Amino acid sequence: MTTTPELATPPSHPHLMVRTHGPRQLTTQRSFTGGQRLDSDIASATTDELVLEPA
Repeated sequence: MTTTPELATPPSHPHLMVRTHGPRQLTTQRSFTGGQRLDSDIASATTDELVLEPA
C-alpha cells in the first residue's frame, strides 16, 4: 500500500500533557474546526469530541 505524503500527515494539532507527582502522565490532543485534513486523518485519531472551536 502506498500513500501520498498529504494522506500520511495527520491534521495540525497541539498535544496537551498533564503530569502530577510520580511517573504518570496523561497526553491528549485537540484539533480546531476548519483545520486541514480533519476528514482524512489516517490514524483515525480525530473525533468530534477532540475538535474545538477557536475563540
